[in-house]
Amino acid sequence: MDTQKKVEFPLRERAGKSKLWGHELGRWLRSEVEAHLEALPPGGVLMIGLKGIDVFDFSFASELFGRLYASLATAYPGRAVVLASASDYVKVNLDAALKSLDQLALVKQGAKGWSVIGKVADTDRETLEALASKKRATAPALAETLGIKLTACNQRLRKLADAGAILRTRFSSASGGDQYLYTWPL
Repeated sequence: MDTQKKVEFPLRERAGKSKLWGHELGRWLRSEVEAHLEALPPGGVLMIGLKGIDVFDFSFASELFGRLYASLATAYPGRAVVLASASDYVKVNLDAALKSLDQLALVKQGAKGWSVIGKVADTDRETLEALASKKRATAPALAETLGIKLTACNQRLRKLADAGAILRTRFSSASGGDQYLYTWPL
């Protein structure tokens, strides 16, 4: 059963315009996004809709997306942020901005498609593909699927969860220790 709570944040509607410039607008919209994240319970997914956005500058992108993604792991643990309905032009620009900021983002494409943009390693894509196919898995299960050591898998999953690309939920194992369940946010 899917218990994730998904909330939409239509950026074009909230901004009131399709061309987004400057730190001030980025800061204001980030505070709006952060209020939505704060209201989401752990395990929640915030879908930032980019439909209708024509263009933005780097100062806007770094203020909204850069600072948002930099704070996800500490300020909003257990929540995911997915970008949706980005035009090819917006996706290319956001990819460049995130690369320069050493960050990555999951992008929903159509009904079932997805991609990842920003500073992304092949191992990130491989891990995301494995989790996307399983929908939910523990690190040992994914390590087996990927044919890698558990420590390497844990590092990959932690990076992706900290980036807000996947969900990470702690639970107690049968032996009494803590384990994590990783969930695909789409």
